[in-house]
Amino acid sequence: MSSSRGKLLPALVVCACIGFPGGTQSQTPFVPATNIRDNIATTIENIRLLRGVPDGTVSCRGNRAGPRPTIRCDVRYVDNIAVTGIEITERDNPANAWTASFRPFMHEEDETAYLLLIDRSNASRAESIRRSTQDLAELFFQIAVKQRVAVAAFDTKLEILQKFTGDGKAVAAALDKIRPGANTTELYRLSLEAVQTLGQFDAPRKVLVIASDGKFDDTAYRHNQVAQEANRANVRIVTIGYYENAADVRDLQSLRRLSGDTRGFFFETPGAQRGLTPRGRNEFLARLHAGVIVEAEALARGVPPALRVSLRHPQGATTSFAVVLRAGVANPGSGNDPTTPMGDEGFLHRALSWIVEDFTRTAAILIGTVILLFGSLISGFAWRSSRRGVAKAEPEPVAPAPTPQLLHEEPPTHVEVDAAEIPAQARPMEAGQAGPIAWLEFNGEPGTVPI
Repeated sequence: MSSSRGKLLPALVVCACIGFPGGTQSQTPFVPATNIRDNIATTIENIRLLRGVPDGTVSCRGNRAGPRPTIRCDVRYVDNIAVTGIEITERDNPANAWTASFRPFMHEEDETAYLLLIDRSNASRAESIRRSTQDLAELFFQIAVKQRVAVAAFDTKLEILQKFTGDGKAVAAALDKIRPGANTTELYRLSLEAVQTLGQFDAPRKVLVIASDGKFDDTAYRHNQVAQEANRANVRIVTIGYYENAADVRDLQSLRRLSGDTRGFFFETPGAQRGLTPRGRNEFLARLHAGVIVEAEALARGVPPALRVSLRHPQGATTSFAVVLRAGVANPGSGNDPTTPMGDEGFLHRALSWIVEDFTRTAAILIGTVILLFGSLISGFAWRSSRRGVAKAEPEPVAPAPTPQLLHEEPPTHVEVDAAEIPAQARPMEAGQAGPIAWLEFNGEPGTVPI
C-alpha cells in the first residue's frame, strides 16, 4: 500500500498540469484582504459555457490594499478540460485589460472540507463495503495543511466515526472500523443529514463523498430534497458506485442524479465486485481538483464596476462570465467566497429533472404518452375507414324531371267557366264561379288543369 501511495500524489500533480501551457505569465500569488475596507466583494453574472465545456462552479474575491487592485477566481469543473488562454477586461471599457494568469489547483493549497459517507447496509455486501473503505483510505491518506476530512457510515441511521481532522491516519483508522449493518438503507434521508452536517462546517469549499450501491428504501424523502439543501449550503456531492452484479447497475442512477444536480461527478467502479484501480484513483483525484485558479491585477489604481473574464479551451470552447466588484464590502455569510454554479438551469432542464425524479412518475408519464399516441392512431384509422364506407354507400344522384314551361308570358288568371266544357271526370263547378287556370305543357302537348 505504501508504494501505491508514493505514486499517487505525483500522478495527481501530473494530471492536474495537463493542458496548462508553460508560457502562462508569472505573477505574485494573490493575498486576501485583511479588513473590510480593503476587501472587494464580488457577484458572478452572465455565465456562458460554449462548445461542450463541462458544468462547474466559480467564486471570486478581490483586494485593493496594494498599489493596484487584484482579484482571484477559483473556476472548478466537474470533469477535466484544458485551458489554453485567458483574457480579463473591464466590462464597461473593454480596452482596459488586466494582467491575468492561471494555474491548476495544487494539493498543498487545497482548503476543502470532505465528509466521507460509506453505505454499510446489507451483510451480503461485506466485500464491497471493505473495498470502498480501502479505496477511500488510499484516496485520502495524505491530507493537505488546510484540508479537513471527516468519516461517517449509514444504513438506517447516520454515525459519525471521525470528526473533521487533518490527520490522515485517524481517517484511515475510522474507515477500517466500518462493518456491515442493517439490510435497510435510507440513502436520501441520511445523505440530507450528512449535507446539513457538512454545511455547518466553516470551509471555503465543501465536498460530500458517498460510496454506495445506490439502493434506497426511503419513503418520505426524495432526491430533490437532498440536491436543494446541498446547493443552498454550497455542498458538492461526489459519488462512487459499487455494485454486486450486472443487474444492479441500474440502481446507480440515484447516485448519478445526486452528483449531477449538485455540480459534482459520479465515478463507477470498473466492474461488479471490484474496487478502484490505481489508474482509477488517479483519475478520481484529477476530476476532484479539475479547474484553474485565475489571478489578475489592474493597470490603474481605481476599482472598476465590473470585469469580463474569458477562458479559452481547445477546439474553440470558451468559459466566460462577468464579475461585479464592490469595494469596501464584506463577503456574505461566514466570510468565505460565495460559490456560483456554472451550467444549464433552464426550463427544459428543470422539467427533465422533475420527470426523472421519481421512477413511478417517469413510468406513468411514459405509459400515458404511449396510450395517447396509440389512441390517436386508432382514432385516425377508424375515421378514415368510416369515410371510405360512406363514400361507397352513397347512391348515384337521380336526374331531375323536366321542368314545366308556360305557353304564354301572361296567361289569363280569371275566366268564365262553362259547365258544358268541364270534363266528365272533373269535379263539377257552379256556373259563374271564377277559378284560376294554369297553362302547362307536358311533353309538348298543351292542356288545362284546374287548381
